[in-house]
Amino acid sequence: MADQLVEGIMARRPIVVRWTPEEIEKLKALVAQGASAARAAAATKRKIMAVQVKARELGTPFSPIRTERKKRQEPLAKNELRPWRSF
Repeated sequence: MADQLVEGIMARRPIVVRWTPEEIEKLKALVAQGASAARAAAATKRKIMAVQVKARELGTPFSPIRTERKKRQEPLAKNELRPWRSF
């Protein structure tokens, strides 16, 4: 039973917050921009897992974190080839 008596108080089911069309569009835009799931969760004020699941349901999953980190570090690696000082 979902509603069980807990120390004299009825336990409630978790509240399901439905996604509005505006939130869905915002999520799609964030995924298209390459935002992380954490950033999208903060922007939509939802949990990271909820954002990841919804993006997957929409057919626009977030790219894996490893891929994003690699993209960000590639320009840094190219700059490291240059000497620190020019003489």
